[in-house]
Amino acid sequence: MKRGTLIALSIFVILLGVYFLTTESPPSKVSSPWTISAVEAASRIELQRSPEAGSGSAAQADAGAEQSADSGDQARERVVFAKRDGEWRMVEPVSGTLRDSTVTTLENAFSNPIRTDDLQLDAERAGEYGVDQAKGVRVRVFADDAESPAIDLIVGDRKTIEKTGVERTYVRKPDAARIYRARTGLGNFVRKSVDSYRDKTILDVESSAIGEIRVDRSDGPSIVLARSDGASGESADWRLANPSVSWSLDSEEIKSVVDTLSTLSAKGFADDRQLGSLGLDEPVATVTVSTKEGDTAAELELGRVDSEDSTSWFAKRTDRPYHYALSKYAGRKLDITLDAIRSKNPRPIDTSSVQSVEFTGGDGLLVTRGEDGWSLEHPSTDTSVSSSKIEGLVERVANLTVTGFPEVGPSEAGLVGARDRVVLNTDSGRVVIRLGDAAGEGRYVGYAGDDEVFTVAGFVADKLTPSADAVTGSSGPSAGSAAPGGQREKRQKIEVLRGGENKLKNLKQLKQQLGK
Repeated sequence: MKRGTLIALSIFVILLGVYFLTTESPPSKVSSPWTISAVEAASRIELQRSPEAGSGSAAQADAGAEQSADSGDQARERVVFAKRDGEWRMVEPVSGTLRDSTVTTLENAFSNPIRTDDLQLDAERAGEYGVDQAKGVRVRVFADDAESPAIDLIVGDRKTIEKTGVERTYVRKPDAARIYRARTGLGNFVRKSVDSYRDKTILDVESSAIGEIRVDRSDGPSIVLARSDGASGESADWRLANPSVSWSLDSEEIKSVVDTLSTLSAKGFADDRQLGSLGLDEPVATVTVSTKEGDTAAELELGRVDSEDSTSWFAKRTDRPYHYALSKYAGRKLDITLDAIRSKNPRPIDTSSVQSVEFTGGDGLLVTRGEDGWSLEHPSTDTSVSSSKIEGLVERVANLTVTGFPEVGPSEAGLVGARDRVVLNTDSGRVVIRLGDAAGEGRYVGYAGDDEVFTVAGFVADKLTPSADAVTGSSGPSAGSAAPGGQREKRQKIEVLRGGENKLKNLKQLKQQLGK
């Protein structure tokens, strides 16, 4: 009995061993991982990719042969990065510098071994994992200018693994059907657009280091803005070195121009388009930025293309071959005109010097300053008068904000003999603002004794012809404006907030325009 038991037990052990040796592991079990070796001194990385054109199995796509993979690569887009003199650059399909995040990825992606998991994934599902012929991106990594790649693989999609939440990228060898799951984020990087790899920086210089901005315009005189430095060496203000004018500058607008130039970046590239389609064959302006030391930081040609719906802006540095696409904001800032940098407060008046203000338009208001503050002299009203509202109204008139400087005379603007006026009596004299004809959504205005004409926004014009409700404590719908102008004021306020044509240049002006 003992001998028979031992024989039976031996047979059982043998059968059990045969079973385990001949039975395949479950598909979810990691069996034989593939470790992609590190490349210590990568000098060239090539991506070969094509638009998605369907899916298929890895075996069907490659037919298991290196030659067929190579022939398929010939029709693909090539993106090539090369390291020269310690610096990574793109050399195909265009030559250019790279953004910092791209350089970081190129430096680190293959500097350490890449571990994979072999989950015995179904090769027929290669399209699902992005490693088939249509979707897969072939990646070759070369070290020290070697002719043969140190790494050659097909990179698939990057996916988030259920339950664990970690991200993995599927890969395979070019001449094999087996699919591996790699511990790398290459799946997203190798599929980025060419523009997203490139450095979009056009100019990067400290705003405090800029000493001069010269604008040679195709439609007018050259404009030269020069920085004036204070005794401490810090920036004090800017002056208009050319042309010579009598009016003051808009310091906030100039500051925004300088800030925009100092960190100017493109929103994209247009290297594949002709200069004529970018407005760069005949630039609207050439902007030269110089440092305080007199060195040229950059010379930019500015192109403008108008369509029925919008305006597009493009730029080219004269020392670079690239064509940059600019945001609308950047384009407008670089399109420096005399009107753009001119102060929008042509006759600022110290409100503490104002003793009375008379509005001949609207209800014909007269407000005066007394020992107890501001009061409404005319018209008489039984409603309580708001001193703060009068102060806001006087502030708006004393520091009138204009929106434009049209080339028309007082007679053409309807200012000669204008019935609507605002008369300010100050400690130093009398100032009269005349209101003329409508100018688009706004109105022409001018100062008595001066032939210069300005335009103001519609809701500002409403404030210059107020009703009594504008200074009383009334909370009705017409409070603060004449009845017909109330809706226009509301509409214009919304337009300002949405960035319409009457968009204001800075927070101070915004507070003035919307009231306190």
